[in-house]
Amino acid sequence: MVAERVVSPVFVGRGEESAALAAALDTAVGQGPAVALVAGEAGIGKSRLLAEFARSLGPGVRVAEGACAELGSDGLPYAPFVTVLRRLIRLDGVLPGPYRQLARWFPGLGEPGDAEGGKHRLYEEILTLIERVAADRPLVVLIEDLHWADAATRELLGFLARNLTQPGVLLAITHRPPGPGDGQLGPLLAELSRRPRTTSLRLERLDRRGVARQLAAILGAEPGPDTVRRVHARSEGNPLFVEALARAGERTPDSLRDLLLYGPRSLPGPARDLLGVASVAGGRAGHRLLARVSGKDGAELDALLRELVDRSLLLTAQDGYDFRHALIRHVVYEDLLPGERARLHARYAEALDGTGAHAELAAHAHAAGDHRTALTAAFHAAAQARASYAYEEQVRMLEQVLQLWDPGVPLGCDRVGVLTEAAQACMLSGDYARGIGYAGAGLAAVDERREPARAARLLEHRGRLRHRLDGTGVTDWEQALRLLPASAAAVPAAVQRGQLLGVLAMGLLPEEERARSSFEEALAIGRRTGDATVTIRGLLGVASMTGDLALLAEARTLAGRLDGHDLLMTVPMYEATLHTKAGEHHRAAEAARDGIRHARRYGLGRSRGAELARYAGRSLILAGRWQEAETLLRESLQEDPPPLSRHALLVLSGHLSLLRGDVPAAARAAADAEAAASAEHSGSASLFPRHQLLCLLAVAQGDPERADLLLERALADPALARVYSSDARPVLIDALYPSGT
Repeated sequence: MVAERVVSPVFVGRGEESAALAAALDTAVGQGPAVALVAGEAGIGKSRLLAEFARSLGPGVRVAEGACAELGSDGLPYAPFVTVLRRLIRLDGVLPGPYRQLARWFPGLGEPGDAEGGKHRLYEEILTLIERVAADRPLVVLIEDLHWADAATRELLGFLARNLTQPGVLLAITHRPPGPGDGQLGPLLAELSRRPRTTSLRLERLDRRGVARQLAAILGAEPGPDTVRRVHARSEGNPLFVEALARAGERTPDSLRDLLLYGPRSLPGPARDLLGVASVAGGRAGHRLLARVSGKDGAELDALLRELVDRSLLLTAQDGYDFRHALIRHVVYEDLLPGERARLHARYAEALDGTGAHAELAAHAHAAGDHRTALTAAFHAAAQARASYAYEEQVRMLEQVLQLWDPGVPLGCDRVGVLTEAAQACMLSGDYARGIGYAGAGLAAVDERREPARAARLLEHRGRLRHRLDGTGVTDWEQALRLLPASAAAVPAAVQRGQLLGVLAMGLLPEEERARSSFEEALAIGRRTGDATVTIRGLLGVASMTGDLALLAEARTLAGRLDGHDLLMTVPMYEATLHTKAGEHHRAAEAARDGIRHARRYGLGRSRGAELARYAGRSLILAGRWQEAETLLRESLQEDPPPLSRHALLVLSGHLSLLRGDVPAAARAAADAEAAASAEHSGSASLFPRHQLLCLLAVAQGDPERADLLLERALADPALARVYSSDARPVLIDALYPSGT
C-alpha cells in the first residue's frame, strides 16, 4: 500500500470505496497509469470521498485537484486542468520544457510560441508536464464534476487517458450519473470505463445504520431511534442532507431550502405549476392521476413533463413520475401557499375515491380537512397493510385512526378494538415499546369485571410485548389468567386460557418446574378443544422438557397449516434449542434459518427474524461455520432489530470476533452491546453470554484484574442469580479459568 489511510470520524459508510481508491493508486504505481471514476448524485459524498482519500496519502504522494465549472457559467475552457497545472507549477516546480503553448496560460514558463499546431502541441505539453512531475513520486489528479465539463476539457481528458504511460499517475474523476440531456458525457465515460486499469465506483445512499452513525458523529451523542428514522426518511440517506437536517425539526433549513428551490423557481410558469401539483402527490404520481389533478393531458402535459425530467427534477417511475429526491419534493411542497395545498389535496382525494388506494386517500383527505373520509380510509388502509404483511404501515394507519377517532363514524369496532389491533401490529413489526403503550391505553379503557376476556387479551398482548422488549411479561400473563377461571366450560374461554398458559410457560423457561404444569394444562386444553395454536404451544413446551422429538414433529406438522401465523417462527426456535442440547449444531442452524425464511416471507424479518437469528448465529458458531455466522449476524443487525434482539446479536458478534482472534472487533461489539443494554434491559436470556463476553474480552486484552472485577460483578447480578441459580458461578469461572486454577 502507498500509505495507511486515516478517515475522519464524520466520514461514514464509505469504507469499501476508500479501499478501492487506495487499490487504484497501488495499481497506478505498480502497473501503470490508472483511472478511478466516482459516480453519484449531488450531495452523496463524491467530493468528500476524494478529499478524505487525498488527506490520507501523506507527503509521499502529490495531489492536484481541479473542478469543472457549472454549465451556463462563464468558466474558461480546460478550467479543471488550468487549476491542476497551476498547482503543480507553483508548488512543485516544473522540469525543463519547452512549454511554449502552456506559456500562453502561464507566462512564467517562458516565451509563448506561435499558434501553429496549437491544440495538439498543447495536449502534448500537458502530457509531458504531468509525466515529468510523476517521475519521482506518485501523482493523483483529482477532477471534480465531470458532468459540467466543457467539450475542450472532455477532449483533453480523453487524450490523457489514452496517452499516459508514466507509472504512478492516477486520474480520479467524479461525476453524476448521466441522464437526459447528458449525451456528451456518456461517450467519454464509456471510453474511460473500457480503459485498462480503470476502477468504477458508484456511491449509494446511506442505509439507516449509516445515517445513525453520521448523526452520532455530528451530534456528539447517539441519536434516538425517532431522530434516525425521521432524518433517514427525509434525507433518503444523502449525506449532505443528513448533515443539514441533523439539528433541524420538521421544516427544511433555510439554507438547504434555498439551494433546492433554485431549479424549481427558475422554471417557466406552467412547468413550475405542474411541479407543485406533483409535490402534493406525496410520492410517485401515476400519469393518469397527474393528468386528472392538473387538468392537463396529451401533448401539453407531455411537453411539461419532458422539461421537468430533462432538468432532473422528476424521474420516470413505472407508469408515472417521482421526484429525484424526497427533499426536493418537500421544499416544493413547502413553497406552495396553504390554500393551494388544501385545494390540490382535495382534488387528489376526489380522484382517488373508489380506487382502493386507501392509504393515499386518507393522507389527502386529512390534509384537505375531510376528517370523516380520512378516518374511514385509514381504517381500510390498515386492513390492507395487514393483509400484505406490511405491519409498520399498519401501525402507522392505525395511529392515524386513533388521532382522527370519531365514535360517530361506523367502522365495525370501537376504540379499544383499534388499540388492541395496534398493540398486536406493533408486536409483529417489532415496535415493542410503542405496542406496550397501546395495550396500556386499551386496558385503561376496559372494565375487567364487565369484560374479563377483553382485558385478558390486552394483558396477553402487553405481556408478550414486554417479554420481547425486556423479558418482563410474566406478571401480565399471570394477571390475565386470574381473569379466566379454569372452570370456564365454553370453548372460546378455554382456548383463550390455553393460549395464555402456553405463552406464560414459554416466558417462565428456563425455570422448568414452574413452566411444566402450565404447558401440560395448555396441551390438555388444546387436545380437548381441537385448537391448533394451543396444542402447538403445549407440544413445544412438553417436548422441550422431555426431549420428545415426536411431539416436536407433531407441532411442526400442525404449524405448517397455519399460514403466516407467529407459531411458524416459534417452532423452529424450539427445534434449534433441542438440536443444540443434543450437540446437533448443523441441524439447529438449519431449523433456525428455516424460521428466518418464514419470518421474512411474512414481513417479520425485523421482529421474529431477528430472534431466530440469535439461534441460527449461535448454532453456526458452534458448528464452526464462522463466515456464515458473520454474514447472518451482520444482515440481521442491518434490519434495525428491537433492543433485546440487537443486544443478543451484538454479544454473539463479540464472541465470534474473539474466536477469530479479532480483539478490536470484539471490543467494538461489546461496547455496542453495553450501550444497547443501558438503553433497555438486556433480558434474562442474554445475561450470561453478555457477562461471559465482557470477562473473556478482558482476558484477551491482557487485563486479568479487570476480568476478576467483571466476574464479581456478574456473579453479584441478581437477575443472573434468579435465572441460573448456583450454576452461573462454576460455568463463568470455567470460562475464565479452564484449567481450574
